[in-house]
Amino acid sequence: MLDHSFKCSKGQHCKVLGRTYDLKSAYKQFGLCSHDRDFVSIAVNKPGSKDPILLGLNALPFGAIGSVAGFLRVSFAIWWIGVFGMGVAWSAYFDYSSLTRPELASNTHWAISSLFELIGLQYAKDGSKAPPFSDVFRMLGLIVNMVEAPSLRFSVGHTDERITELKQCLRDIVSNGQLSTKEAERVRGRMIFFECYVFGRIANLDLKEFGNLCRLGRTSCVLDECEILVVQKLLVRLESAKPVPLGINNLSTWIIFTDGACEDGSTTGSIGGVLVAPNHRVVHHFGCDATPEVMRHLLRASKHPIHELEMIPVLVSFRLWGHLIRGCQVVHYIDNESVRLALLRGSGETAVAKHVAARIMDSEYHLGTKSWYARVPSVSNLADDPSRGNFDTLTKLGSTFFSVDWLDVLASCGP
Repeated sequence: MLDHSFKCSKGQHCKVLGRTYDLKSAYKQFGLCSHDRDFVSIAVNKPGSKDPILLGLNALPFGAIGSVAGFLRVSFAIWWIGVFGMGVAWSAYFDYSSLTRPELASNTHWAISSLFELIGLQYAKDGSKAPPFSDVFRMLGLIVNMVEAPSLRFSVGHTDERITELKQCLRDIVSNGQLSTKEAERVRGRMIFFECYVFGRIANLDLKEFGNLCRLGRTSCVLDECEILVVQKLLVRLESAKPVPLGINNLSTWIIFTDGACEDGSTTGSIGGVLVAPNHRVVHHFGCDATPEVMRHLLRASKHPIHELEMIPVLVSFRLWGHLIRGCQVVHYIDNESVRLALLRGSGETAVAKHVAARIMDSEYHLGTKSWYARVPSVSNLADDPSRGNFDTLTKLGSTFFSVDWLDVLASCGP
């Protein structure tokens, strides 16, 4: 909603306030129809008896599939009335979060509270769950920060309480020097949830290594130096992670095609890449042979380094065109499935590929791109020709050639 409003503003945007209306025991507020009520019962233990008893239900039982379907139908109907009947900008996901202009805040609150009162929907009216409209508000356990909305930017991130709690948990692990398999699984789940709402994927490899502590068959809870180092890296991530930045650039999508080439038994390789602008014009490209120094480095790690050569042009595209794609959505088309899956994980299949993937994750983080990695058949890959030194089609399309800094590539491949 905010991005669409930014787009419609065509310049500086007004200040935006928001708040969440917290429903009280949402499921229990919706009754069962008489027909269903006759068939729905819950078996519970009876104190002092070996046999359970059946209890009837008057309201939707939380957790039942039918309850979800029924609740969402009513929830959506209320949302629809708010949007089309009263012109309220809000979302419905168990609770209702609304956005408004400062001068309309009291009017918006009156409209929403009146609607809830008319239909008998109970919601938090005071306390911490009923804050006033603000440019920083809580939504589903997250913080929506709209202070920079006039500059067409906002962010979504974690609460300070959640970050502090998770930091203390990791500090305790480092201090104690031990961690059980069961506790490791719990911490890993919390870290994965944390990563969903902070920007970048630079902790993917660390989380993968931390996952080894969750494996069955561990004979000791004591952590070695390498395992403690992984926990410390995750702690650094907690301290440096920033909320997910959002804004007008989210509506712009760049497309990057990349390709690498290396024949079986060959000691030479090449790469290519093509950049397509949001207006669908092919604007830039690169393509050249890998230097002998780079190939020697790759061949030390693999007899057939096609995996690395398919990943390197993705990093090169960030280095060459980062100033253009900063803060935007980017679709990376790759015709190598192992590389695509590796970049989805934020890792690589070999030591060299892991180093390159880590630099790609760094680039995503520092440039603020929302990157998506997709599969493209080789015959449809625009980067196939430039990776083999053929630029005729791209030149006719008006694309500009860029040179590759192979010294930078070599440095990104690790020791």
